[in-house]
Amino acid sequence: MADTNSAYKFTQLMKDNLKNTFKFFGESPHGATIIACSIAIFKGILRPTFTMMDKKSDPETKKYAAMREGLTEVAAFPLYAVTPWIAGKIVDKFVSKETEEFAKKRIKTNAKFLAICASTLIIPAVCNIMQPPIMAAYKRSQDAKKAKMAENMPKAITLNKPSFSGNSLPVRNLNKSNYGMRVGN
Repeated sequence: MADTNSAYKFTQLMKDNLKNTFKFFGESPHGATIIACSIAIFKGILRPTFTMMDKKSDPETKKYAAMREGLTEVAAFPLYAVTPWIAGKIVDKFVSKETEEFAKKRIKTNAKFLAICASTLIIPAVCNIMQPPIMAAYKRSQDAKKAKMAENMPKAITLNKPSFSGNSLPVRNLNKSNYGMRVGN
């Protein structure tokens, strides 16, 4: 009986927490912004991590891909945070003062949500501007490291080729007493 009661309490607690979470995000004018910024943070951490954990990919390719994914989310986070704020300011400027407070709040919340949707279209453009110089600098850094490593590597030693007279194939010494596999004593 105790297990059933505690399971019921746990289930009820989870339902209440979920209900409160949805209520908060549904009633908060900043709900969409919080969600989008949270997603950007998690993607900025987890996608590069999972990319680097790929055992089958080339290490240089993994580093490059992880860096690009991280930079994308670095660009996304401020856009997700700023575009709804700008949309709210625009709504405040263009919605008349006579509009009901409830309607004004709804208009502002919807405008902020649409701004987040629009920012998903802006992010690739920002990344196309921001990422090439950063990735070019990264490539130059990697090339400089490779050149320095190659410079510090010992030079290959070239040996004179031996000259063979007559038969150039190696000959086995058949007179050895331990020739072949030894069985027994």
